[in-house]
Amino acid sequence: MIYRLLFVVFCFISFAQLKAQSQKKLYQSFAVQAATTVAIDLGNFPVEVRETEGPSIFIEGELSVTEIDEQLLSFLVQKGRYKLTADYNAACQEIKLAWAKELSTLMKAGEVCEEQIKFVVYLPKGLKINDSQTISASR
Repeated sequence: MIYRLLFVVFCFISFAQLKAQSQKKLYQSFAVQAATTVAIDLGNFPVEVRETEGPSIFIEGELSVTEIDEQLLSFLVQKGRYKLTADYNAACQEIKLAWAKELSTLMKAGEVCEEQIKFVVYLPKGLKINDSQTISASR
């Protein structure tokens, strides 16, 4: 009986390691310049918007990816896979937050790696969200 229990525990631990999940925190900040509005285009990832007293836009991301180890995840972050841009449009005084590069499907050894990212965007008081240009952002 004890051997069966140990076997089940061993199988569970082995399966958990096969479906390993790497996690990392991401941080970026951007100058507001003369912007009065911000549009957020980060795809289907959840975005929470908060106000801050600071003079800059600060973005905190919580990244979790299946099927890859911490070293590979660090490499992807270093190479800019999860980098954001803040493009300023002076004509309408708006900053658009978006991916620097399009996120293609991430695969390792023929397996699709599931990427989950939760963003918290801290906006200076007075900076408004352009809801017509914002995709999947919630307050």
